[in-house]
Amino acid sequence: MPSHHKQPKFNAFNPHAEVRVYHRNLPHWRQDGGTYFVTFRLGDSMPKSILLRWQEEDELWFQAHGVERSSGPFKEGQENGAEHRSTGLPENLQEEFARRTARRMHVELDECHGGCLFRDQQARKVLANALGHFHGERWWLGDFVIMPNHVHVLVQPIDGGNGAEHRSTRARSSGPCSGQHQSGIEHRSTNLEDILASIKGYVSTQLTKSGFKKGKFWQQENYDRLVRDREELNVWRKYIRQNPAKAKLSVGEFTHHECDWM
Repeated sequence: MPSHHKQPKFNAFNPHAEVRVYHRNLPHWRQDGGTYFVTFRLGDSMPKSILLRWQEEDELWFQAHGVERSSGPFKEGQENGAEHRSTGLPENLQEEFARRTARRMHVELDECHGGCLFRDQQARKVLANALGHFHGERWWLGDFVIMPNHVHVLVQPIDGGNGAEHRSTRARSSGPCSGQHQSGIEHRSTNLEDILASIKGYVSTQLTKSGFKKGKFWQQENYDRLVRDREELNVWRKYIRQNPAKAKLSVGEFTHHECDWM
């Protein structure tokens, strides 16, 4: 994999630098040079019954905290179970709500709901290669684990990685880690969302063509968190390393990679 950048080093969250925040179903913090813990998952990884239960729990939580909110009936597309419900909350409650939302999502993911496509070694290989495709070029790839229905990964976009540019050129090559550009993986800016979208799009196309899955492939929105300091980084590295055992997976049901630069 070609690299035109200096060797990576861990960058912690800088409380004195600019932070950009936007909301979809979840809040997303962006800071140039930041390091992120990211979770993305398959579209069938969270049953509707669980999402409905979360919605009821949220309404009770709002009531207990004196917040008048009504999310209305569950709709498709609210798969994170928190559609804009953190928006407008008092500042002292936003972080608490975000933590509880993330915690319950990660707990349920380890129950391995859905078809669990990535129990298959060949499917995991396609995804692992795609994750490594942009290493040293668009982002620095840290530790990751591919679980049966989701992925946890530590990454650091290069040159900020959070800008508004969307330069798109179609890649050309025969493999995602081949040093040449791969057909089907788009090269855009180093925006975190663009990189993840390119990887997810490539993987879904390849595995659909290979007959692994039909219909909706990924849950569209990703969970991501700016890593605050070295202590938090070590927490996430340990979480990634121990996640297969926590989910009671056997050898051959997951792929774990530990980088040498963090």
